[in-house]
Amino acid sequence: MYLFYSLQDNPLTPDPTDFRAQVQNNPRLTVEEVVEKMTVEGSILKKTECNAVIKAFLQEVTHNISQGIGFTSDYFTLYHTINGVFANAKDEFDPERHQINIKLLKNTEMRRAVDRIITKKLQNVVPTPELIEFYDYASDSTNQQITPGNTAELSGELIKVENPEAAEQGVFFMHSSGTEYRVARLRNNTRGKLSFVIPTGMKKGAYSLEVRTTISGSKEVRKGTINGLQVV
Repeated sequence: MYLFYSLQDNPLTPDPTDFRAQVQNNPRLTVEEVVEKMTVEGSILKKTECNAVIKAFLQEVTHNISQGIGFTSDYFTLYHTINGVFANAKDEFDPERHQINIKLLKNTEMRRAVDRIITKKLQNVVPTPELIEFYDYASDSTNQQITPGNTAELSGELIKVENPEAAEQGVFFMHSSGTEYRVARLRNNTRGKLSFVIPTGMKKGAYSLEVRTTISGSKEVRKGTINGLQVV
């Protein structure tokens, strides 16, 4: 299997002729989907037990992260960093000015896996927003729950809304019935991250999340989507 990529304009350098790579059609498996692959016919592993063990393991790692404890293995290391400027030597952490991040460092087995990746370049790919992670602060969930009226953050590639005042551009929550709810204002609007307050008055049910924007000077509005979200 290939890691597909295409070349897109590189806005980070002054050179108008250089490009950067953007991964295309990159699948992301859930825990359940990984367990399906682990427990194919003939395997001694059982789905129920595997799901339970993996869930307990991830919960313990996550709890340790919340206590300032990292994680390391032959595959990867998780560790904490703090971003932001401290005014002087007596200044202390302030969540309004500083941010705690979790970084992933690949270790021996993961580096070997990366070395085995075979890439394949795609030609004439039209760049579109790629939505990776929707984080709902109120429920502390990722790509799951929507809490109307509360703050959320969306990360991805090429997701900056070029003209937030245009009615056809922006962040939209799409109910399964077809009803749309548009985010009124973007607090943070960059190529890789959007933050905003989720619209109020959203009815319960299943939703998809869309970013609609123009890219690289094009007048065509392009869309990126995350499915499987819920207002409960």
